[in-house]
Amino acid sequence: MRRSKLGYTERQGAYAMNKLGGSDKSKTKIALRSGYAPSVAIHATEKIEDTEGYANAMSALASQNGNLALKVYYDLLHRDLSKESVKTLLDALTTLASAWQVYTPKVKDENDNVNKLRSIVLNRIENQTINQPVASAPAITAPIDDDDF
Repeated sequence: MRRSKLGYTERQGAYAMNKLGGSDKSKTKIALRSGYAPSVAIHATEKIEDTEGYANAMSALASQNGNLALKVYYDLLHRDLSKESVKTLLDALTTLASAWQVYTPKVKDENDNVNKLRSIVLNRIENQTINQPVASAPAITAPIDDDDF
């Protein structure tokens, strides 16, 4: 089958989409669903996942979904990095980490701005004043005389 301009075949794209979808855990079932022959599906790792076309398909899907780390991983998977120096690779990793931190939205917890000590004190005061049983007034047993006033 011929590769398109995108760098992967339709089957490789379908396999990558089904793999990211996570509907099946079995690589064989994913390969069969994607249109591969049973002989290829049995050896999905060697015949599909180890190809450059599959890496291109995963990279394209990751960029469509906004997953920067997965895209970079599959972009670099089939490149020869043995010629690169360790310093260059570490600089690239640092740049990726800072980019990841910038583009990943930070989840803000609504309890971040709450003074926890104040909440504890207010809850304790509320429990002491509201939830305590109210003492009833003493009952008057003797009749009131007009002479007492």
